[in-house]
Amino acid sequence: DAKDMASYARWLVHESDYATVITHHNVDDVFGNLISTADGKGLMDSTGVIYTFLPTLDATYQDLVKDGRVSVTFTEKAMAQSSCPGAIENGACGRVTCHGRLTPVPEENASLAKEFLYARHHFMKLWSMTHSFVPYWLAPGNITEIYSVNQDGPHEVVTKITWNEYIAAP
Repeated sequence: DAKDMASYARWLVHESDYATVITHHNVDDVFGNLISTADGKGLMDSTGVIYTFLPTLDATYQDLVKDGRVSVTFTEKAMAQSSCPGAIENGACGRVTCHGRLTPVPEENASLAKEFLYARHHFMKLWSMTHSFVPYWLAPGNITEIYSVNQDGPHEVVTKITWNEYIAAP
């Protein structure tokens, strides 16, 4: 049910080190890239809000300056401890996709965003010393749709999850 899928989505977002982001590129095209993510300060703290750190030279950053609409996908297959068999397309590994707007974190939240990202990805502290990086987030209210894709026997099941279900889930 949606309640269980909301908890699954929160778990997968929290446990994932990275996700695939799809942006609108050069007006008529789309562009896929990987982003490192965090949703809290370490393994025992989950806010559900998705943060990333983007270099200003990156194509994803350049796309987001023009159009913040994205699709961000997390997959169990990408997790280091994954025991998912076979190819990701076979559906045995769950996925969560969030649609919405990936925007710069406002200045009043930037230090918290960096704290979350540095706790998860210690090497990011070095990044900001060598390049210009900007913290981004799928802010509360900026997620328009959340989908969980899981296997139920031989069938793939897609469950739409509301923001309220997702953020309230344990």
